Amino acid sequence: MSLAREQREEHVAAPAKPFDVDAEIAALEPGERDAAREFLATYAPGAGAPLAIVIPAYNEEPTVAEVIAEIPGEAAGLQTEVIVVVDGSKDATAAEARKAGALVCDVPINRGQGAERGSSPRSTPTASTSPRSSAASCSRSSTTAPTSCRARAAWAPS
Repeated sequence: MSLAREQREEHVAAPAKPFDVDAEIAALEPGERDAAREFLATYAPGAGAPLAIVIPAYNEEPTVAEVIAEIPGEAAGLQTEVIVVVDGSKDATAAEARKAGALVCDVPINRGQGAERGSSPRSTPTASTSPRSSAASCSRSSTTAPTSCRARAAWAPS
């Protein structure tokens, strides 16, 4: 095993507590809950790549596919997946993101700049830790991703 890989594995924390999807969804604003449920029904929790790149998008139909195409399939030796959180877009951002291969969480209401990063007062404050996620917006060690995204990155045996 390489020294770099050993060092990465040393920094991976064990789960602090089980991830309760129902509690996380209940903590969302009522208008956001259906989007989270749909995302989790489409993309099974814990089944994702070890590294998820989360892209918030609002009316980005013309550019979202190009941005997704620039994300490498692997980073730091870890397989990646792209999750686009569509924030109340009125255009075809969600459709274009899906066509480009991203997982899409299409929230029907615009929560505004900062909501996907967890800085909005309306975003979900809960966080946990995952041995499968390292330095990503959608890691379970982060409060920056919406609940459905964090559930997707939930711990699952490697």
